[in-house]
Amino acid sequence: MSLKDEDKVVRFPPPPAAAPPVTLAPVVRPSAALINHPLGVDLSGKPKALFFIGRGRVGKTHLLRWAAETSAERGGDFIVSAADPTNRALVNYLDDVAQPPTTDPIEVRDWLLSLLQHAMSQNISLMIDLGGGDTSLTELLKVLPNLTELMEEGGLAPVALHLVGTDAHDLHALATTEQMGFQPKATAIVLNEVYARGGQRYRFDEVTSHPVYQAAIDRGAVPIWMPALIEEVTRYCARDGGRFLNVPRSKPFFAQAVKNWLGAMSAEFSPIATWWP
Repeated sequence: MSLKDEDKVVRFPPPPAAAPPVTLAPVVRPSAALINHPLGVDLSGKPKALFFIGRGRVGKTHLLRWAAETSAERGGDFIVSAADPTNRALVNYLDDVAQPPTTDPIEVRDWLLSLLQHAMSQNISLMIDLGGGDTSLTELLKVLPNLTELMEEGGLAPVALHLVGTDAHDLHALATTEQMGFQPKATAIVLNEVYARGGQRYRFDEVTSHPVYQAAIDRGAVPIWMPALIEEVTRYCARDGGRFLNVPRSKPFFAQAVKNWLGAMSAEFSPIATWWP
């Protein structure tokens, strides 16, 4: 069987006039947050206690690391704490993390209460990593169901940051704390796009259509999309120093991926920018 001469010619399509640059992270979307999200309550100039809440492996520590680094970079004054009775991974990434001297849940609860009292008396902000079970906060709410009001009266603004993936079970901590009365005016539900598989946000439909999610949104919670960072880059940042803001030039692809991700994070979280210390 023979081929015609014209069939032997390999033809390539013309190159695009201007090919877009290749990056290793989500494209920065400067207007996405303002278009898709309502603005959160203004906490400018106020000391606040940020509670990072959710199941294990939904990105709480990841988000807190970013928040702590960016807040410190602009001179924010705050205490970072790991308040889970047993899982305190945050100490692997940040210096001077306050943590209880015990793993007993009740003693950790009392330690957390003392920490809140200290922040209130010293007029300083807190970032609190509650770990995967949120036992410290729920134990505290059992004895102080009016915790939100007490903090507000004392001048310490409570902030609830609920992190979720695509599983409806990720809403358990949100449902529990809201039912127990912990409903700060400054509440955000952070949907971690690492589970979105390349930006396919419909994968979150089971979560965003759930009555627990809808009830929180209806009362004023702010939905925030947390951009995904490439897993290999995340692992590198975890292994080598733990800082997102200090990826060396010897890793140009990683450095560019982190730079793009930081820009996307700043854009998406802009509706609640005043919630950071």
